[in-house]
Amino acid sequence: MAKKIGLGDALAVGGLTIVPVAVTSVEIQRMAGSVTAAGDREAAAVIVIGPSGTEVLAVSGDILSLEQLGDLYPEIREQLDALRPQS
Repeated sequence: MAKKIGLGDALAVGGLTIVPVAVTSVEIQRMAGSVTAAGDREAAAVIVIGPSGTEVLAVSGDILSLEQLGDLYPEIREQLDALRPQS
């Protein structure tokens, strides 16, 4: 099964920017001349960017930093770096 984590499209709501983080899984099977494919998309977290800073709300209920989320999912670290405030 192939899995990929990524950021969804940002949504601006009431002075906040909300960015979904999701894991997409795809499985392809070939049997007797036919191909079967199944996919799933599962929420992993939501990034909330507001005037007071950025927080990551994981589906586990934990509140994380962008760095902690990058430690959990190194493949999206570059995307997360783009969300950090520029100094």
